Amino acid sequence: QMRDRSCAAATVLADLGVTRGETVALFTGTCAEWVYFWLGAARIGAVPAAVNAASKGDFLLHTLRLARAAVVVTDDDRHPRLSEVADQVETLRSMLVQGDSLTAALDGASVEPPPGAAADADDVALFFTSGTTGPSKAVATTWHYLFTAAATAAGAWELGSGETLWTAMPLFHLSAAPTVLTPMLVGGTSVLAAAFHPTEVWEEIRSCGAAGFAGAGAMVSMLWSLPPHQRDA
Repeated sequence: QMRDRSCAAATVLADLGVTRGETVALFTGTCAEWVYFWLGAARIGAVPAAVNAASKGDFLLHTLRLARAAVVVTDDDRHPRLSEVADQVETLRSMLVQGDSLTAALDGASVEPPPGAAADADDVALFFTSGTTGPSKAVATTWHYLFTAAATAAGAWELGSGETLWTAMPLFHLSAAPTVLTPMLVGGTSVLAAAFHPTEVWEEIRSCGAAGFAGAGAMVSMLWSLPPHQRDA
């Protein structure tokens, strides 16, 4: 399924004229389309850039200019913020907005890999520093590194084929990459929660039968601090 959807996303990007080395910025909340276009960009040798979903104004403008974004994938919530700065991003040609039209484009696109060279192991995906001490810096992370981290996590977590990993890590965080790639490597499933709500986590994990949870340290502390529940093991 992921192969087909990422190939479809690659086809959509190729039809927009995206070529090897150009940047596709991902500016959405957590959603399946984020992953499709992250991997789809790599399938045509383009560079995916994981933009902080909370960005706006000058912070967003700086990130898109730094990435030299040619295409931005966004959603209804963030589209107005993007529109406010789009004319100032000199490299930007197209915006794809999550919704019925994008779903239809993906459904109608070829699921065969587009012609042309896919990303090499030393090609990169862009992530960004938090910007707490100054303007965000782009971090060029090779696909070799990302898949090596995912393979290492698969061994450490002992995640097996057919098992499910649940996470609420924002996809624009570098540490979220293994939560997507690790299940893919072992034939498992990722469940991507749109947000982290401590009182709902365990019920969500039970409902999808997840074998593992991936989160930041602060998330674990909040879960540990919850009062006992009758369904606790």
